[in-house]
Amino acid sequence: MLGLDTNVLVYAHRGELPEYEVARRLVSDVLRGKEKVCFTHTVLHEFIATVTSASKFPRPSTISEALEQINYWLGAPNASVINATLDHFETLLEVTKVGDFSGQKIYDAQIAAVCIDNKVTEFLTNDAGFEKFTQLRTRNPFTGPLKWQPTDEFLIHGDVMVNSDVDADIAQMYEEMMSKDFMSTEEE
Repeated sequence: MLGLDTNVLVYAHRGELPEYEVARRLVSDVLRGKEKVCFTHTVLHEFIATVTSASKFPRPSTISEALEQINYWLGAPNASVINATLDHFETLLEVTKVGDFSGQKIYDAQIAAVCIDNKVTEFLTNDAGFEKFTQLRTRNPFTGPLKWQPTDEFLIHGDVMVNSDVDADIAQMYEEMMSKDFMSTEEE
């Protein structure tokens, strides 16, 4: 089971960030894959707090946009939200023995403890601070080789031959589809 950190989700949501393309591809691929993908409540709440913050973005996401994004991700058949277990505080005590976890840093320890207790096999993050949680296997997807296989043929690296006839056909079908009034209840 894969876990995703807040920063990965923020990058996948905010198109102006330099990590956007890699993060968008990553999140899309893992949510189309066969392996289970999990989110902790803390990660989801941090995502909302970050993307809706005017101090972080000149045009922050609205709360509705943030919640719609989460709802979309959670709609994937392999996605789930994981919770603290009955052993949570024992695990939290164990992971906080090494390092300073005062103030806001406790949230990373809480995320790590929930992931450890729920048997997350790999936690994807751009936060080097998670490396101190030795019980949790972490990987930075923004450095090093990709471990996942792209599921979208357009994400495979290399030259793509454009077929203008097919593109024109698709554009025409799209125009025809958009010209219909899908909200009308009257039969034609």
